[in-house]
Amino acid sequence: MAITLSLAGTKLDLPNDLIWTNELTWSPISQRAGYSIEGALIVDRFKRLSGRPITLVGNEKRSWTRRSVLQSLQAWAALENDPVFSLNLRGTVYQVIFDLGQEGTNAVVGEPVFPFDELQPEDPYCSVELRFLEY
Repeated sequence: MAITLSLAGTKLDLPNDLIWTNELTWSPISQRAGYSIEGALIVDRFKRLSGRPITLVGNEKRSWTRRSVLQSLQAWAALENDPVFSLNLRGTVYQVIFDLGQEGTNAVVGEPVFPFDELQPEDPYCSVELRFLEY
């Protein structure tokens, strides 16, 4: 099934064989434990309202895409007004923002399949990694 990312009527088709690597590593419940000054255990549990990471990953053998698609994704990730995108992931739609991380550099990653001196918009890229946060 298709994987697409949309913003205000503009849709980008992403490689269909990207894998959601951290799909099962997130919990909607967060818990912190500590001790009172008397030594009693204090547990604080709460429901997270947003922030689920969605990391889509390819490798050198699959999930190739064009350089122009990665450039468009980088431009969207650099928008200053923090737009919320619709990520259609094989029939399920998630409202997401780009996960820029602490460095602000790792939301969109890819490597050229053929690393020529002058890369063109239609050149294939592999080892794609896209990082989002459910909003």
